[in-house]
Amino acid sequence: MQKLLFPKLLAKPFMNVTVVLLCKRFQQNHFERLVAALQLETYICHQRTVCPAAEALLILLRRLAYPNRWCELAKLFGRAEPELSMIFNEVCIMFN
Repeated sequence: MQKLLFPKLLAKPFMNVTVVLLCKRFQQNHFERLVAALQLETYICHQRTVCPAAEALLILLRRLAYPNRWCELAKLFGRAEPELSMIFNEVCIMFN
């Protein structure tokens, strides 16, 4: 049995097809290799928001793939809008 990459995210009843497609663009092991190759770590923002590296990358990729409002992505990821914004900014700063 294959372990889900984002069990909390994928188990939500309001899961959007777009995120599933974004997740399905990568096989799980390819996505994990991408996270490892980019040397991403768990993000802890200045307000103590903790986000695993894989979820942070998924937030970045989803936001760049289609520029939704944060309120729409908050429903998708189950996080508050300010948290998503901080995570997105932290990942963008890391890549800058």
